[in-house]
Amino acid sequence: MITPVEILGKELRKGFGYKSVDVDELLEDLAKNYETLYKSNDELREQVASMTESLAHYKEMEGSLKRALVLAEKTSEETLRVANKEARNMETNATRKAEKLVNDAKEEVEKMWVKEQKEFATTKAKHKAEIDGYKQLIRKLESDYCSYKTRMLEFINSQLDVLRNPVYELEFQIPSEENHKKAVEKKGQEELYGPDKNKKQNGN
Repeated sequence: MITPVEILGKELRKGFGYKSVDVDELLEDLAKNYETLYKSNDELREQVASMTESLAHYKEMEGSLKRALVLAEKTSEETLRVANKEARNMETNATRKAEKLVNDAKEEVEKMWVKEQKEFATTKAKHKAEIDGYKQLIRKLESDYCSYKTRMLEFINSQLDVLRNPVYELEFQIPSEENHKKAVEKKGQEELYGPDKNKKQNGN
C-alpha cells in the first residue's frame, strides 16, 4: 500500500495536459486525506488487533470458564454421587446398627427372661423342697406324737392294770393289845430258838 509520503514525493512527468500546480494541489489534498485515512486505518488496525487479542483472551477465558464449568459440573456430579453413596452407606450402616442394637436388646431380654425363669424355677423348687421337708417333718412329728401318745396310754393303762391287781391291795388292820403281845413274844422266841423250836414249844 502506498503511503502519503510516497504520494507527496511522487514526481510526474511534465507535458501537455493538466496544470502542474493543480495536480500538485490535488496530490497534496489527496495525500492529506489519505494520511488521515491511513492514520485512521492504522488506528483501526491497532484497535482490531487489540480487539482480536482481547477477543482471543476472552475466548481463552471462555474456554477456561467452559472447562471450569464442565469440571465443576463433573465435580458437583461426582460430589453429589459420592455424597449420595455416602448417605446411602450411612443409612445402611445406621440401619444395620439399629437392627443390631434391637437384636442385641432382644437377645439380652431373652437371656434375662430365661435366666429369671431358671432362677424362679430353682427358687420355686427350693421352696417346694423346703415346704415338702416341713410337711414331712410335720407328718413325722404328728406320727411321733401319736406313737408317743399311744405308748404313754399303753404304759398308763398297764400301770393302771398293775394297780388294779388284787395282789397289790393292802389290808391295813390295827391288832389288839393281847395279840400284839403274842406277836412280840413269838417274834422274840423265833429270834432265840428259830422258827422250828417255836413250833415244838407250841406243840407241847
